[in-house]
Amino acid sequence: MKDYKKDDIQNMKLVFAIYKGMKAMRKQESEKILEAGVTFPQFEVLVVVYHFNGITVNGIIERTLSTIGNISFVISNLIKDGMLKSESCKNDKRSKIISLTEKGQDFMDDFFPKHLKNLEDIFSIYNHEEKEIIVNLLKRLSS
Repeated sequence: MKDYKKDDIQNMKLVFAIYKGMKAMRKQESEKILEAGVTFPQFEVLVVVYHFNGITVNGIIERTLSTIGNISFVISNLIKDGMLKSESCKNDKRSKIISLTEKGQDFMDDFFPKHLKNLEDIFSIYNHEEKEIIVNLLKRLSS
């Protein structure tokens, strides 16, 4: 095995722990999301539009982990499925405003509370203070 500095080993352990934790959380989340009939990227878009109804595609990209190409494909599929609608922006005809249809609103009104319960179950291993610490540490990492 290669000889690494103590800090290098700790940093590699940290990266592995973050990735492994994210993978485990996403697996548990994805199972429930797939059971509801949408993919993880579709749900990610639906969540953003649910909370920022009447949002541009760029606004969705900024609030998700996806790229323009992937988001465009996901939005197109959600429009085909009747969950979203797209309208031209009044101020900028090149921009599209994305919002939920009645079907999309009904889906989110029904499923989002179940999603919150799933997150509660996933994170039940932490108390409130631990969650705050994790949030603050990860915010520092992402800034």
